[in-house]
Amino acid sequence: MGQVPVARRDRPGAREQDLLHRARAEDVLHWQLHHRPISAETLRKRLHIGAGAARSLVTQLRTDTKATLDTLAEPAAQRSSLTPSSTQGGPRGGSAS
Repeated sequence: MGQVPVARRDRPGAREQDLLHRARAEDVLHWQLHHRPISAETLRKRLHIGAGAARSLVTQLRTDTKATLDTLAEPAAQRSSLTPSSTQGGPRGGSAS
């Protein structure tokens, strides 16, 4: 009686990961409905959490989104920096004889 479930005791960060997962889902839904990211206040109300926790989650969501977008933009920037004169043999890749 009064025992903590094994899953909770073994995974101290489980609640935080669960909140982050739920926050991501709420953010996706909010983007679909309103075409803008979710605010900390809206997230606070939907997840029934405190203001500080909501602000931390929103910060994490924004950081993750920025990192993802930066990663996706890198290959495109590298492709656009290649000009025909910088590739060997021009756009077809062959050598001029």
